[in-house]
Amino acid sequence: MNGLAVVRWTIDTGGYKIHSTVDQVLYNVFDRPFFNSGAIILMHDDHTDMQALPLIIKGIRARGYATGVDG
Repeated sequence: MNGLAVVRWTIDTGGYKIHSTVDQVLYNVFDRPFFNSGAIILMHDDHTDMQALPLIIKGIRARGYATGVDG
């Protein structure tokens, strides 16, 4: 595909949905069976996901995992 890779996500935060909350986003990321090593989290540039992002990064690290920027 023109040198591009197709990447599918394993977790959708759902932050883009009407009336979503940060707590719902965190539930969608951490309290579902899909969070594991190598999980790909789909996020959106909406207000809820942006508020949840620092908490998601903190939660990932607290569980002993690293983010793509951690290396």
